[in-house]
Amino acid sequence: MCILCNIIGFGAYAADATTGSETDFAIPSPAIWAGTGATGTPYIDGLLSGHRWSGPITYSFPTVASTYQTGITEATNGFAAVSFAQIQAARYILEGQSSVAGGPKMTMTAFEQFTNASVTDAGFGASDIRIAASASANPTAYAYYPSNDPRGGDVWFGTSYNYTNPRVGSYEYATMIHELGHSLGLKHGHELGGVSNVAVPYDRDSMEFTVMTYRSFIGQAPKGYTNETFGFAQTFMMLDIAALQQMYGANFTTQSGNTVYKWSPTTGEAFINSVGQGTPGGNRIFQTIWDGGGVDTYDLSNYTTDLKIDLTPGGWSTFSTAQLANLGYGNIARGSVFNALQFNGDARSLIENAIGGSGNDVIYGNAANNVLVGGAGNDKLYGGAGADTLYGGSGNNILNGGEGCDLFVLAGASNAFSQIEDFRSGEDLIALDRAGFGLSLTGSLQTANVGLQFGAFASGAGPTLLFNNATRQLLWDSDGAGAAQARLIASLPNLVPGAMSVSTSAHVTALSAPVVAV
Repeated sequence: MCILCNIIGFGAYAADATTGSETDFAIPSPAIWAGTGATGTPYIDGLLSGHRWSGPITYSFPTVASTYQTGITEATNGFAAVSFAQIQAARYILEGQSSVAGGPKMTMTAFEQFTNASVTDAGFGASDIRIAASASANPTAYAYYPSNDPRGGDVWFGTSYNYTNPRVGSYEYATMIHELGHSLGLKHGHELGGVSNVAVPYDRDSMEFTVMTYRSFIGQAPKGYTNETFGFAQTFMMLDIAALQQMYGANFTTQSGNTVYKWSPTTGEAFINSVGQGTPGGNRIFQTIWDGGGVDTYDLSNYTTDLKIDLTPGGWSTFSTAQLANLGYGNIARGSVFNALQFNGDARSLIENAIGGSGNDVIYGNAANNVLVGGAGNDKLYGGAGADTLYGGSGNNILNGGEGCDLFVLAGASNAFSQIEDFRSGEDLIALDRAGFGLSLTGSLQTANVGLQFGAFASGAGPTLLFNNATRQLLWDSDGAGAAQARLIASLPNLVPGAMSVSTSAHVTALSAPVVAV
């Protein structure tokens, strides 16, 4: 039993502002919260305290000590209201919105957006979660778990450390996320206890995956954060989201339409359907995305760096090394944007499409029917499961559709070449970008007045698509038997020679090449 436990005598967490140490205390069984059962998955159970709110949740920012009941020592020992910036931070973290302008702003991945909980700002009076400052919390911040005890859900910031300016991506902002996580029922990821007496497993015990751990990076001793000034998590992270959804359900109405996500290469601000979500400090991007449905797109076409975009649940993407958070001691965050995990396998939260920039990009799809566009540069596109469309764009590209019936679109630019690694005859399709090949019509090759022949040389007039069965290469001859030379546009190295055949009908039996406008 620690000293604070003897003093407080009730379930709380105490977080040190400089060392990052916290202490967990036991909580009595109240009536307004409900227990949370174990899932059997330590990545989630490692964050479940076993306590959650059972109904609508209110939060407030008391300005006078008399708001608190008799016997709450924090209210009688150097009580102070939190700052306007802290109020705004809490509003955005919980609800993703505020009725007033100013202060730190991060409107996406709010608690109410990814769960089915109902959260209401109760102003400055009584509520379930009361947020204030007290000398009793020095030199730390701490919060109480959900409870029907008067202190249940209360969040306290110490007054000896300046928490009053929580810019997005700062320690102060991350502390607000962390303490609100406790007030909603999350425990520390690095500690045993909770519903299963487990910690988050080693390979995910870092701020990249949960704000509830004291490890900035995997393998660090939980003795204090070492992140750079603006290198802290900007939202709840994937394991936090999964644990809170286990307690409160998953919200599939958030961004449930066809949503386009973009980011600024110069400020790090995220844009959802062209609407800015708030500018983080230091041009850092360190966040997790939850999307409720629709056909969604990560659009990085404004980047010139070598991108790594991963659409898999629990995956992460890197846009620019300059925008990665420095976690300390030579450890850099493995990604800028992390994808939320699927809730009970529900595919609605998947991001379906990705658009690369002008660098040499690597893009990974997921189980959905993905549209992956490489753009300029020498790109590598991997579709995964699903009926995917892969468009490498200009440059020397590698395309791999994975499982499913995939469509490979060839750009047609003079410097465009695609190596199609897994073309399956009779299942996959190849298409031509109408503009890139200078064609005026769409439809089948016959409709677009494009010939299709085997061999390395065209024998007829007009634009011709050639397939050299011996070399498994696809060539384009813009004028058929005319003076222009056939140009190599794609190779199918893993296709068995002789497996393709040409049909005299409007389509090709094995190598079907419709002309599309992309």
